[in-house]
Amino acid sequence: MATILLLALTVTLFAAIFAWVTAFPSPPPQNNNQFQASLRYTSNLTYVNGILITHLAGPSVAGTGQIYLASSTQPTAPEFATPYSVSSGLGGAKTWNLGQVWNLTFPLTEMPKAGGNITVYVVVSYQLLFSVILPGTTLAPPPTITSTAVSPATPTIGTIYTVYATITGSFTANSVFVNLAAVPGGPSSPQKMTLNGQGFWTYTVPSGATANGTFYGFVNASNGAGQQSTGLVVVTIYPSTGGSWTLTVGPGSGLVGSIATARGAGFAGSSSVVLTMDTVPIIPSGSTNATCTFAGSTITTTAAGTFTCQFAIPAAAGPGPGTLLASDTTYPTQTASASYTVTAWTITLSPTTHAASSAVTVTMTGAGFAATSTVLLYYNGAVITPASCTTGSISGTNVVTTFGAAFVCTWSLSGGTAGTYPFTAIDTTSGQVATAYFVRT
Repeated sequence: MATILLLALTVTLFAAIFAWVTAFPSPPPQNNNQFQASLRYTSNLTYVNGILITHLAGPSVAGTGQIYLASSTQPTAPEFATPYSVSSGLGGAKTWNLGQVWNLTFPLTEMPKAGGNITVYVVVSYQLLFSVILPGTTLAPPPTITSTAVSPATPTIGTIYTVYATITGSFTANSVFVNLAAVPGGPSSPQKMTLNGQGFWTYTVPSGATANGTFYGFVNASNGAGQQSTGLVVVTIYPSTGGSWTLTVGPGSGLVGSIATARGAGFAGSSSVVLTMDTVPIIPSGSTNATCTFAGSTITTTAAGTFTCQFAIPAAAGPGPGTLLASDTTYPTQTASASYTVTAWTITLSPTTHAASSAVTVTMTGAGFAATSTVLLYYNGAVITPASCTTGSISGTNVVTTFGAAFVCTWSLSGGTAGTYPFTAIDTTSGQVATAYFVRT
């Protein structure tokens, strides 16, 4: 009897517990909708002009549902102030069915900037169906003025010149201007630049500058996002001489090492002039140059723009015709040139022919060699030592030195075979070489 009563009590207790548990309310159904959202940008990637949300899976969504948008960078912007209804992005439809795209286009004056993140929330009856953070696009790089230049590079007063600029990054074509108000004779207001076929932005100043000196202008460019870049333009204007500058060299020809005189006229007063002879720098001589003020290779002109300087014709300049050039380093537009001729170096032999079996005294005469130089003499490729030199001196076993611009040396030959043999003189200072031939019969 006790067992039966215990069993009945257990069954009754479990039945009461079961009835109490089954009386609990059912949980609300869980959401199984799926969506995909994306941002739509303007063509220059500066603004977001719309949002697209595609219904991918799950039951239909009531048109009374709401879509909230939040911006990380513009939280108080009017386009994020109030939610949008589901039906407003579906053309007024009552339900949002599978496969339909909810489409929002922002008003032109309320398009958010593309740089910030936008979070999307889909809410129906206080239940969050979907949320996602849509990252903003990376803004196009701001404009950068990478280089500026002026052509011609050394314009003179009154010369038409053009300003060039190279620009990278994102910018609008109508935003590229150059400001040359600080340049005398330049336009008083910024001028729009135009793009040429080589990719340079250009503006031409039609009347040139009215004063010489170094001045500064600015090139500006901006993009639709309000980002701006400025580049410096250096404009150096040189004075117009109003005439021509001249250069003469006298004498018009001479030996290497001989003294010549350069006379320049018409150069800008108190400027610096450099002389070159076939690209070889000329250093004036200070011995008899009362009208030539110089330091190293740079000549300082007088107030009248003239100079008269003496210099030694350099060995590297000849032989043959060449050009003496005077360049004004202060105003590089000023140059003048004059022709000159360096006398060629020569050697002659006397006699030039002799019998092979007998001895002979040969005289070599050289002309045009550099003054105070070292000359090596060769017979048939071997260095020889003269017996005597009436001009110049002999030093060492095989070296003849300090011959100057000319020399006369003799030595004796004996024996040998028939043939033609070269006599050669080489100036080790200037590199000058001359050759004559001796014939043994």
